[in-house]
Amino acid sequence: MRDFTSVKSKIAYAEDTWTTKQMVYMFACTIGCFISDDWNLIECVVNFKHLEDKEHEGLFGGIAFVNGV
Repeated sequence: MRDFTSVKSKIAYAEDTWTTKQMVYMFACTIGCFISDDWNLIECVVNFKHLEDKEHEGLFGGIAFVNGV
């Protein structure tokens, strides 16, 4: 995982979640994106985890994001 402390530009975070049709397995992935000093878009996976039942819903999803970052 990249160390974001040396990044001079702003960092944008994005999160997406996936579930199986039967809602048996739920996953979340958080990525961090920024522009490097030589103007390249850098995308890094910050967190990828299996979600518990309630972590897939509203406020609990936000808490899972904050705990993951």
